[in-house]
Amino acid sequence: MSTWRDHVSNDTIIILNELISIKNDIKEFKIAQNTSFKIAMISSAMLVAYASLFIWAQSEENILYAVTALLTNVYHLVLLIIPGYYYSKHLHYHSLIDKKKKQLENLRLEVIDYLKNTWYINEYSGIRDEISDELGEDGINVRYKSN
Repeated sequence: MSTWRDHVSNDTIIILNELISIKNDIKEFKIAQNTSFKIAMISSAMLVAYASLFIWAQSEENILYAVTALLTNVYHLVLLIIPGYYYSKHLHYHSLIDKKKKQLENLRLEVIDYLKNTWYINEYSGIRDEISDELGEDGINVRYKSN
């Protein structure tokens, strides 16, 4: 059984594969972004709990002394850097996702224009339907421009 890929040019296949590739990149970046955010929030919560216990354990002394002791210890500073690092990674992935989404939308609109066909059923309208169905399974709409 032949597929639509047997009836279209290599340029069409390359464009459609690029569209699918960008969509997969967005999925991967979203997973990495969510992981970075979870690590940042968990490490922040652990830092707050540790700092509270550290200050509470030294409550017999002046509270400013306890805070100063917390902030001047090198190991405590490392604990402060970890949530900041993962949150910055989260923001980096967020910007990458935005760029890829814009790139995906521009290419999607270009593909729609590229695949324009007559409204009447002809020998090529079935190929376009197969392409639209296959890309629809990946969550890419090439049937119409507005979402």
